[in-house]
Amino acid sequence: MSEHKIEDLSALIDGEHAGVADEVIDRICEDGHLRQTWARYHLISDCLKGQLPEHVSMKVGDRIQRALDAEPVILAPKRRVYPYLKPVAGFAIAASVAVMAILGIQHNNASLSDRDTGPLAANQPAQGKTQQFTFAPTRLVQHPQTVSSDKVNANSRMNSYLVNHNEQRSSAGIQGMFPYVRIVAHEKQE
Repeated sequence: MSEHKIEDLSALIDGEHAGVADEVIDRICEDGHLRQTWARYHLISDCLKGQLPEHVSMKVGDRIQRALDAEPVILAPKRRVYPYLKPVAGFAIAASVAVMAILGIQHNNASLSDRDTGPLAANQPAQGKTQQFTFAPTRLVQHPQTVSSDKVNANSRMNSYLVNHNEQRSSAGIQGMFPYVRIVAHEKQE
């Protein structure tokens, strides 16, 4: 091994030779003797700094590599593929949903028909006194009404508010009638 390579290695360990660090690391990866020198120099550096562990083993990496090589290779069995299973599962889910829908509809119809089966009127006439009533013909009387411009303005303003409200509600995706907007009335207060 050349003296120049060892000097570069020592300078890299000491942090003085960062300019050619990639070249030195590439040489360490390729050369086994240079790797051993790298390990020894780090051991010397740790010793000088007082950072040695209680037990120093230089061959830990080699022992791990030998242990991995000695282990048998476990081949996972090939996963069985059942091509018909996916369509069958989809059909089973669809059939379950259809059955639940049918049962739900039948249940709702049965509960509605149970309520409707009761007698609507008594089979026997009611006992007791009955009185006869006669109705006189009715007349409709119309009174002319004047509509003030304030009432027309208030009604048109209220109508405009309701139209805007419904447009905003429908653009937000809210459907149905709000329970608190069943009847809207506006009266002029005097």
